Amino acid sequence: MKQENFVNYKNWRYAKLAIVILVASVFYYFFDSPLTGRKGNSYAGMFFGILSTLGILYLTYFGIRKRSYRYGAGSLVGTLSAHVWLGVILLLLVPLHSGLNFNLNFHTLTYIVMVVVVLSGIFGAVAYRIFPQYLLSQRGKEKQEELISAIEKYDSKIKAQIAKHQAIDSLVNKYDLSSEKYISTMSCLKLISEIDQKSVARLISSLPEQIRTEAVATLTILVQKRESLKKLTNELRASSLLKLWLYFHVPCTILLLILLCAHIFSVFYYWT
Repeated sequence: MKQENFVNYKNWRYAKLAIVILVASVFYYFFDSPLTGRKGNSYAGMFFGILSTLGILYLTYFGIRKRSYRYGAGSLVGTLSAHVWLGVILLLLVPLHSGLNFNLNFHTLTYIVMVVVVLSGIFGAVAYRIFPQYLLSQRGKEKQEELISAIEKYDSKIKAQIAKHQAIDSLVNKYDLSSEKYISTMSCLKLISEIDQKSVARLISSLPEQIRTEAVATLTILVQKRESLKKLTNELRASSLLKLWLYFHVPCTILLLILLCAHIFSVFYYWT
């Protein structure tokens, strides 16, 4: 059975509703022929304008709704589904409101900002669904706290190896990664590369023969630590990207509301 998500929620309930609204809207638009031409102040234009305004307000409402603890997860998925599909049909409803007329003014700017909000919102909805599943598949059953604890243990083992054989220090300096650096917010955006096998083989062969076995053991610890760091930084990177998305999406939504208010005020001001 296919897993239900915000896209196909309740057998594509909101997708079907969106299609019905779009078909009805297009039908109304092309069969309405006002004497003054199709534009925002025609009956059809006003209808699509009111419908689009209510849609934008509902989209904004979801940002508040998803932070409410009064509703269950299932209800939230349904709201997100309606949120996404409504955003999709708004991309067409607003042009119908304007009669497909766009000029270089703040009314067009309002539509452009709305497109940015809708597309970034769809990206965020998909990212919040895909990223957690991807991270879970990468790290397995290990929790973030367990990864940090494992990295700390690897650091202790590496220090113990250096204490036993100071000559191993050259191996550690070249291939060890700073835990604090890579766990930090900024450095977690850097990708962790694999250890070059040829260069490490040359380095180990240059060490005294009696400590090569310990050098190989140390290398194993370094590789294990690197793998744990990779899992952890992948998670931190995804979390950072989602936060960056939120810092972009929310201000754009606020800007959209401001422009929408200015658009409505100017229309009625000059109309009267």
